[in-house]
Formats: sequence, structure tokens, C-alpha cells
Amino acid sequence: MLWFALAVMTGVAVLAALWPLAFRRGGGADEGREAAFYQAQLAEIDRDVERGQLPGAEAAAARAEAARRLIAVSASPKPVAATGADTGRRRIAAVLILVAVPLIALSVYAQVGRPELPDAPLAVRKADPSSSQAVEAALAKIEAHMAASPDDKKGWAVLAPVYMRLGRFDDAIAAFRQSIRLEGPSGPLNASLGEALVAASGGVVTTDARTQFDKAIEQTPDLPIARFYLGLAAEQDGDVKKATEIYEAQGRAPWMIGLRARLAALEGDASPDAQATPAPTSPDQQDMIKGMVARLADRLAQKGGSPEEWGRLIRAYSVLNQTDKAQDALASARKALGSNANIEALAGELGLDKGATAPGAPALESTPAPAPTFSADQQDMIKGMVARLADRLAQSGGTAEEWGRLIRAYSVLHQTDKANEALASARKALGQNADIDALARELGL
Repeated sequence: MLWFALAVMTGVAVLAALWPLAFRRGGGADEGREAAFYQAQLAEIDRDVERGQLPGAEAAAARAEAARRLIAVSASPKPVAATGADTGRRRIAAVLILVAVPLIALSVYAQVGRPELPDAPLAVRKADPSSSQAVEAALAKIEAHMAASPDDKKGWAVLAPVYMRLGRFDDAIAAFRQSIRLEGPSGPLNASLGEALVAASGGVVTTDARTQFDKAIEQTPDLPIARFYLGLAAEQDGDVKKATEIYEAQGRAPWMIGLRARLAALEGDASPDAQATPAPTSPDQQDMIKGMVARLADRLAQKGGSPEEWGRLIRAYSVLNQTDKAQDALASARKALGSNANIEALAGELGLDKGATAPGAPALESTPAPAPTFSADQQDMIKGMVARLADRLAQSGGTAEEWGRLIRAYSVLHQTDKANEALASARKALGQNADIDALARELGL
């Protein structure tokens, strides 16, 4: 079928090129019609003069103009009959067109065409459950159903996890809230809502998220995911004792990969997973950390936040040895929150208040901070984030920017094999892409 279509299109192209050569236009008939027209015009002028409908002066001017045009037509050169040489040239041109057009078309198609590829009709692509179009079509169908039936419990229960998997965290938050509205509070639902809030805030356990985890614990006291995030919240607040207590209650659970290393880091002990000195971060890893801090700063500048969130931003800038930004964040926190005991205590601890240095704390401006390091638990956390991104791209596809982020993340983690596999998957999903190819050359993949 493909070759038949190509043959028809080639034949049409050849016919269009040969058509002007098949007919030679003659000009004699046209010139005869023009001469007859002007002669009739002169006769009409004479009749108008005889009937007295045209004044003499106007008749003379019209007669002169018609006569001038008649003379011009009569004086034009007559068409010359086609000679044998002209006919031969036209035949040569026709033969060249018959040969050149199909030859050029087939040569170009041989270079850029791929006739061995199977058909991929739209209906088939939508029917493939692994394709991004199928996921989007199914999601659009569910969303349309929920718009018509907003009280469908099962619909929201299906939609919320899909939004989480696709990275649409704000939509997931709304869906989980609808589920809680219809089904009532429950440990798993409140914990899932809290997890969506954490994801939407870039990994920060916000006050709203903590409230949801507290409600989850009230409903299901032994719910591991809620306790883990409460421990993470305490750790982010700098409450090492509370975080240690929460982690100790969960640290022996076999599914909590990396939690033992986190607990050991908080207690200052050496564990089998944390005995090795963490390696300094590479420039790419430092950029990743700075990007996370920058996103937190942008969110707080636009929407504000709790004292705990402002404290995390100030402390993060201090850890990165960006004292000026830490002081700017302190000023912004004071402006947004007014006088706050926790913020003032943190400023004194970090030596940011009026340039003073807290007792026993090194001066941030005079002592260069070492390069940030990743402990074993932090590396596990990062690897988990990368694995979730890889799963989402494998299931639902993504943009060139998202594929590039995955490839670079594997490269930063020194997982070259996985970086090469991600590169191959990106090329398969996106085809030829200049950004992906440039990234591959940059990383030496």
C-alpha cells in the first residue's frame, strides 16, 4: 500500500511537470479577436455619430484611440510555427522529467524514509495502556466523570494517586481533600494528603502537612508513613531528640531503607551503613541543593510561611555559607512574622543578629564552610527520588527537560549504566532531540 501511494504521488508530480510541454500556446486566434473588437468599436462610434448621440469632438477622440489600438494589434509579430529543433528540445526535457523526478524522489526517500516501520494509527496508540496518550485519555475521561459526579468516592480514590504519580501535586492535594470530605478522616487518607503537601512544598514538612500526619496518628497510631514524616519534621526543625525518638520506634522496620543511617547520624554513632566518611558533593550536587533552597525561598517570598519554614531557609543559607542571604532571609522573616521567639533564637545561634556570633559557634564569614556532604541516608533519599522520576517517565513519558534531569541525576550519582539506559529510553521516546544529544556529549555518554 505504501509503495502504491508513493507511485501515485510520483506520477502526479511527473504529470504536472510535463503538462506545460504537451501543449504549445498559439497567439493568432487571440490577436484576431482583439482586431475584430476594435473594428466593431469604430463602427459603433460611426453609428452613434449618425444618430446624433455622440458629439463630433468626442467621436474624433474615441475613433483615434480605437484606431491606435487596432494598429498596435495588427502590427504585432505573428506567431512562428514550431520548428523541428524546438520540438526536439521539448522532447528531451520531457524525457529528463520522466527520469529525474522519480529518481530524485526515490533517492531522498532512501536516505530519510523508514518503510520498515509498522503503522501507528491514533486509535492503536490510545489503546496501548503503556503509552502517554492512553494515560492522558484515561485521565481526561476520569476528570470529566468527576466534573459531572463530584461526590463519587471511588473516582477521587482512583484520581488522587494518579495525580501523585504524574507529579501533579496540587491536583493530588485537592483530590485527597475531596476523598476526606466524602469518606471522612482516616489514617491512610490523612497521611496521603500530608505526603502530597510535602511533595508540593519540595520536601519540606509544612505546618499543614504536619497537621494531617497528626490526624493520621490519631486515627491509626502505628501508621509508619505518618510517624516517619513527623520524625522528618522534627529533624527539619532541629529537634534531634524528638526525631531520634520517632526514628527509634521505626528504625528496625525492614522496609525503612536508609532510616538506620539517618538515626545513626542523629545520634552521632557509627553504623555499618554510615562508617564511611561521606564524600564531598560534586558541583552538580551542590547546584541541586542550592536549587532546592532557592525554590523554598521563592515560595516563602510569594506566599509566606510558618516560623519553622523561615527557620529552615535561614539555616540552609548558613550551612551553604551564604551569610548575606541568611541575613536577608532573617530580615524577611522578621518583616513577615514580626517578633518571633524561635526566629530570634535561631538568629542568635547562627550569629546573624547584629553581626554577633553565638557562644561557641564559629563566625560564618571568617571561616569557610566545607563542601556539603551526603550521608548514606541522604544518598538513599536522593536515589529514591531519582527512582520515582524514572518510574514516572517509563510509565507516562515526559518532556525533554525531564528526561535530561533523569540522565543528569544518574550521572551525578555515578550510575553510568543507568544514565546510558535513560539516554536510550529518552531517544526512543523523543526521537532525535538536540538537547538530549548535547547533554549526552556533555556527560560523555
